Amino acid sequence: DTAHKRLHKLGYCSRRGGVKLCLSGSVGEDTKLLPVDELDLVLQVKLEVEVELKDSNKTSEAIKQLTKVDCKQPFPHLARVLLRKEYPGLGAKGEELHPELFSRFMEDFILGAIREESMPDCVCIPEGKPLLEKHRSGLCLNLEYQVEEGR
Repeated sequence: DTAHKRLHKLGYCSRRGGVKLCLSGSVGEDTKLLPVDELDLVLQVKLEVEVELKDSNKTSEAIKQLTKVDCKQPFPHLARVLLRKEYPGLGAKGEELHPELFSRFMEDFILGAIREESMPDCVCIPEGKPLLEKHRSGLCLNLEYQVEEGR
């Protein structure tokens, strides 16, 4: 039984309340070539929000964003996200949910949920690396797992 097959036996998604954790990328698509040396996960959070469109006459900044080769971020110039109910740590009902606040909230959530002392013996944080790193594509958990005779 390979590590790859064991991952698929775990299932693609785990749900708890309004939070869903899913395998993603090549492992999630069952196209991963060996070795299985990294996993992509998507953490989905269900929040009750309302999207409010901004004045359509002020779209010049959004158009500038769309002409960029990468790192396009037109949404903040076109609309804003309002909370439909209070979420402790995110804001009160009717307040705007800012991406930076949501990002910090999720980082704190992940760091609060994963503790090195609660991890299985075969999983550890590599020496000299932080548990959580922020990349342009998202967050990276630096974890190693021991497989048979190595890491």
